[in-house]
Order: sequence, then structure tokens, then C-alpha cells
Amino acid sequence: MRETNPLELEFDSLDAALADGWQLVDIRTAQERLQLPVPAPHRWVPMDEFLRAPVDPGPGRHLVICAHGVRSLYLAQWLQAQGFAQVASLRGGLAGLGIGH
Repeated sequence: MRETNPLELEFDSLDAALADGWQLVDIRTAQERLQLPVPAPHRWVPMDEFLRAPVDPGPGRHLVICAHGVRSLYLAQWLQAQGFAQVASLRGGLAGLGIGH
């Protein structure tokens, strides 16, 4: 794991994030998920659902993922402002891992 800022983490793979104790939360739209499924165990909560009403991600550390890391960073910042401390964004998103490209 490489940390670029406290809210953005960089991993070599989704499996590496899971092995490090992170739970993956996919915030992409249903359309994006159909086009490119996440190839690892994860929870799906669309970003707009989080923003409509805070969704408690539950216990543990949560790594928020999206296509390119922009939405996930925004949501990680928003979730921390809501009081969820154990949350981070996957830097570069799925594209940063070469998934889907």
C-alpha cells in the first residue's frame, strides 16, 4: 500500500487492498457495473445513495472505488466529514489498476 494523502491509497491490486484489511465499496452507477464488474468481493452502494442520506458503511476500514478515483475521493472526504473515520479512496480508481483498459 502506498499513501499519497491520508484519504487516497494506492494498491497494486484489489486483492492487495483486501489482504491489507480493507473492505471495498463500489460507488459507480448500475450502468458502469454492468459494463465493468469489479473482479473482487465488494459492496455496492451508488454514490447518489450515499449523498441522499448518509449510509453507514458498517464496521471496519472501507476503500471507496469508482472508475478513475475522482468520485471516490470526493465521497471519502464527504464520509469523513460525516464522522466516518475508517474510509479512504482508491487512487486512480479501477483505471489506475488497469482494470477495464
